[in-house]
Amino acid sequence: MKLKILKPLIAFALLVLIFSFVDFTQLWAALSNLTWPLAILLLLISVVLIYVSAFKWGLFLKVFNHQESTLKLFKLYLLGYFVNSFFPSFVGGDAARSWFISQKGVRHQAFAATIMERLTGLFAMLLLAIVFYFFTDLPISYFYSLLVLFFGLLAVCVFSFKFNLERFHFKKKWLSKVQSKIADLRLALSELAKHPRVLIESMLYSFVFHSFTVLNTIIAGIAVGWFGAPVAELYVVLPLILLIGFIPITPSGLGLQEGAFFFFLTQLGSTPEQAVALSLVLRAKQLILAALGSLVFMANK
Repeated sequence: MKLKILKPLIAFALLVLIFSFVDFTQLWAALSNLTWPLAILLLLISVVLIYVSAFKWGLFLKVFNHQESTLKLFKLYLLGYFVNSFFPSFVGGDAARSWFISQKGVRHQAFAATIMERLTGLFAMLLLAIVFYFFTDLPISYFYSLLVLFFGLLAVCVFSFKFNLERFHFKKKWLSKVQSKIADLRLALSELAKHPRVLIESMLYSFVFHSFTVLNTIIAGIAVGWFGAPVAELYVVLPLILLIGFIPITPSGLGLQEGAFFFFLTQLGSTPEQAVALSLVLRAKQLILAALGSLVFMANK
């Protein structure tokens, strides 16, 4: 119970801290730049982003002969946005959409497809950031941070595949059951890893996805009056912003994501008001997607 109260309090404290650096008159002026054509364009970019993710997800499901239309996977991705609005990170949404898919197949295979879709996206995002770093004048600390994240993620993946949990024998039934589920999941992930063509194709789609993420941020910047957003720098800082937003200490990354945008974008030339306004526009877009996802949730109750 205390934890449930603590996380909203942390989010509230972070938002208060962020807004203490902002002139509200200038913040309103920045938000007043948003027009309906730009708002619609941002939503259309979201449609592209979700469609690419859904298509990637389908690639991994097909390995297990689990055929689903991209449209259905698109809807379940929207459902994930809705579920994420109640959880401190994207894991809740991923679990929900995996669970709905698993109703027609083997559960550990559905979860493995979701995990691999997410992993290829993270690796592609970090690879792009490392490459684009060399086209920027950002401090070397950014490069080191990206390398640590990339190789840290790689080490976790290798350890997960190599560590043999089955050698342990648990007396309690629930621990043995968890052990069995993890073994099934590892087996499914190993099966996906045997399809390099699918992995490469997924990585290529992930590069497209993150390029649209950068475009999404540039359009959001224009929508709040920031016209000088540097493209290469955004490729570098956006992974850091997104990963900070994934830290599960506030509901749906509230406060963390806004703070990360404030910290990094002001270093790239935006005003504090433009950075906060941009983060609020993107947060509003997430809420719209979550609202659409609630309709999918009710339809699949």
